[in-house]
Amino acid sequence: MPVRERSFWGAMALVLYVGAAHLQSAPDAPEAWAGLLLGALVLGLGWRLASAPALGADWIDATARRAAKGVAAGAAAVLTAELAPARPAFVAARAVGLALAATSAPIALSRIGALGGTSRTLDASNDAAWATSLLWMAAVGVAALRALSGDVVVDALTVDYAVLAASLGSVGIGMVASFRSFRARRYELGVAERAAGALWLSVVCLALGALASLMEVASPERLVPLASLASAIAFVACSNSQRPALVARVLRLLAAVTMLATPLMSIAVVIAYKAPTHAGAILFIVTALAVALGMFAPRIAERMAPARGRTVRALEQATRAAKAPDPRQAVILALSAIRDALGSGEGSAALYRFATNDRLVVDRAGYLHGEHAEVPLALVELASLEPERVVSTEVLRALQVRRGEVRPWLAWLDGRSAGAAALLVDDDVPIGLFLWPSAGRSEPLSYEEVRALRCLADHLAVAAGAEARLDRSREHAVETERDKLALSVEIDALRERLTREEARQRAAAVYLAERARRASYGPAARMALTTAEHLGARGEPVAVLQRPGGDALGWAAVVHLASPRQGQLMLIVDAMRREEQLLETWLEPRRSLLELARGGSLVVLDAQALPLEVQRAIGTGRREDTAVIAVLPEAPQAMLAAGMLDQHFAALFSDRLVVPPLLAERGEDLRPLSLHELARLGVQLRGEALGLALDAQRALSEYGWPGNEAELHAVLVRAARAATGPVVTLADVEEALGRRLVEVPSDSGPVRVPSGAMR
Repeated sequence: MPVRERSFWGAMALVLYVGAAHLQSAPDAPEAWAGLLLGALVLGLGWRLASAPALGADWIDATARRAAKGVAAGAAAVLTAELAPARPAFVAARAVGLALAATSAPIALSRIGALGGTSRTLDASNDAAWATSLLWMAAVGVAALRALSGDVVVDALTVDYAVLAASLGSVGIGMVASFRSFRARRYELGVAERAAGALWLSVVCLALGALASLMEVASPERLVPLASLASAIAFVACSNSQRPALVARVLRLLAAVTMLATPLMSIAVVIAYKAPTHAGAILFIVTALAVALGMFAPRIAERMAPARGRTVRALEQATRAAKAPDPRQAVILALSAIRDALGSGEGSAALYRFATNDRLVVDRAGYLHGEHAEVPLALVELASLEPERVVSTEVLRALQVRRGEVRPWLAWLDGRSAGAAALLVDDDVPIGLFLWPSAGRSEPLSYEEVRALRCLADHLAVAAGAEARLDRSREHAVETERDKLALSVEIDALRERLTREEARQRAAAVYLAERARRASYGPAARMALTTAEHLGARGEPVAVLQRPGGDALGWAAVVHLASPRQGQLMLIVDAMRREEQLLETWLEPRRSLLELARGGSLVVLDAQALPLEVQRAIGTGRREDTAVIAVLPEAPQAMLAAGMLDQHFAALFSDRLVVPPLLAERGEDLRPLSLHELARLGVQLRGEALGLALDAQRALSEYGWPGNEAELHAVLVRAARAATGPVVTLADVEEALGRRLVEVPSDSGPVRVPSGAMR
C-alpha cells in the first residue's frame, strides 16, 4: 500500500505545499482545488503502478521502481503547479517537479532488468542521470533565484529559456541513454524491446510538442517542458514493464501511426494556415483520411517486427499445425509448416527426443525421417536455466568471449544451422530439444519471438510426450488385450449371474404380487393398486394395512415391484418370531437384517409386535438405499398414539399408507376371484377345472364376507369338495356356508340372507 511508505508522504508533502500555496493565493479559484486533487490522484496512481506485484516473479530492479516513483512525484508537482498562476514561486515549484522527473528517468533507463537468462547483466552507470541533474540544477537555481529576489535579478524570460534548455537537454540525454541501452544490452531477454520503446516514445513526445508549438496550441516555453515530462513518464513506463512483447507491439503500432499521421497533419496545418476559412472542410477531410490510413497501420506495424515478422508468422503457423490430434501427424505438420514458411533453402527445423535418442526432420516431400542422435547434456542444463527454456545462438556467440564453456555448445548448434534451441518438458521433466533454423539471421531473437518459440515447443512437447506414451503402450498392447478378454469373459459371467439373481428375486415377488393383482377389475381394487404402485415408485418406506383375512403380503410385493429396487432382494421378516424380536438381530453387523436387506426392500409383518427399541433401531439405522414396508393392523399415526409404535419408526412412513379394499367392497371382482379359485381347486382335487352356477355366483356376491379372501378360500374349498359334478351349485355353496340362504324383500329388491336371520 502506498500510504505505508514514508517516501510517499514526502512526495505528498511537496504536492500539498504547492496546492496550499495556490489555495492561499486564490481561495475561490476552482483551479486551486483541481490542481491539488489531480496532483494527489496522479501521485497515488503512479505510486501504485510503480510498486512491486504481490504475486508472481518480479524482474524489475528496486532502484528502477524508486526512480518511477520519483517521476510520479515530479509529475504530480508539475500538474499542481501548472494550474497555478504564473508567479515566480509556482514557476520554481514547476521547475523542481520537472527536474525530479527528468533526473529520475535516466536512472530507470540504466536499471532496465532482463527477464532472467545467462546473459543477464545490469548497466548501473548513472552518467546520464548526472548530466541531466547538472542541466536542471541550473534551471532550478535560476527559477529559485527569481522566486526569492523577483524580476530585479532574473527576469521571467531567462527562467523560461533555462527550463526550455534543460527540458531539451534532458530529452536528448534520455534518447542517447535509451539508444545506448538498446545497443549494449540487445542480447538480454526483454531489454531491447523496452529500450527501443523508451527511445521511440521520447521521439514521439518531442515531435508532438514541436508540432503543437508550430500549430500555436501554446508557447514552446510551456509545451517543451511538458514534452520532457511525457518523455520521462515514457522512460519509466517502458523500464518498469514486465511485458516486453506488449511494449514491442504498442511501439510498432505507434510508429506506424506516426509515420502515417505526421505527414498528413503537417500538410493539414499548412493548408489550414493558408485557407483558414475552410478549416471545417479541412478537418473533415483530414479525419476521413486518418481513419483510412489507420486501417493500414496494423499491417505496417507487422512489417516493422524483427525479421519483418516472418519468424513470428512461421512460429504461429507451426503452432497451429502442432495442434493436430494425432501426435505423429502434429510433429510432421509443424516441421512442414516451418519449412514452407521459411523456405527450403533456409535450413530445416529438427526435433530431438531423449527417450529414443533420435532426431526427427521433414524432407522436401513432406516425409518424416528419423536418425540416431544425441544432445549435449550441458546444453540441456543451460536451456533449463533460461526463463523461457530457449537458448539463442547469437546470445551464445556474444557470451563466448567471457564464458569459454559455451563454445562447444555454440559449435554444436552452428554445425546444425540452428538459430535457437528450445527445451521440451513434460511435467518439468526434459523430454526433447527443438532446433529452430538460423535462416541466415544474425540478430538475436526478440522477446516476442522467444515467447512464440516457447509456445510452439510446449505444443511439440505435448505431441512428443503423447507419442512416447503411445510407443510404451504398444509394448503392453498384447498383454492388455489378453487381460481385457479375460475380464470381458468374467464380466459377462458376472452380468449373467446378476441377471439370473435379479430374475429369481423378481420371480418370488411377482408370485406374491399376483395374489393381490388377480381379478382386480373393480374401482376399489384398481385404486388400491394405483396407490401402491405410486408409493412404491417413490422408493420411500410404505405401510400396508393388514385386514382380517386379507393378503397384505401380496400388496407389499406390489409396492416392491413398483420401486427402483424391484430386481433386488425382498426380505420378509415375521415380527412374531422370537429371534426377530432380539435387538442383536438388527444391530450385529453379521446378523443385521437391515444389512441383509440393504439395496432391496425389508417387509416386516406385524411390525407392531417388535419391541420399541427394535423399532427405534430400524427407524434410525435404515439406509437410503433400503426400503422398509411395514404390515400393520392400523394406520401408523394411530398406533403411535396408542403407544404401540416408536416415533422414529412411525416417522418413516408419514402418510404413505396402502389400504387394501375389503372383499365386500369388490363386488365386481368376486365372480372372477371365485372362478379362478375353483379352477385351481378343481385341478388339485379332480384334475379338471370346476365351474360355478349362476345362482351360486349370485349367492356368493350377496354374502357379506367378514373374513375377506381367507373366508372365501375356505368356503370354496368346502364347496368344491361337496360338489358332485363339474359345476358347483347353490346347494354346494349353502352347505359350505353352513346355512341356507333365502330371499327376503327389500327396498332395492329381494336379497338372499341366511335363514336364521329371519327370526
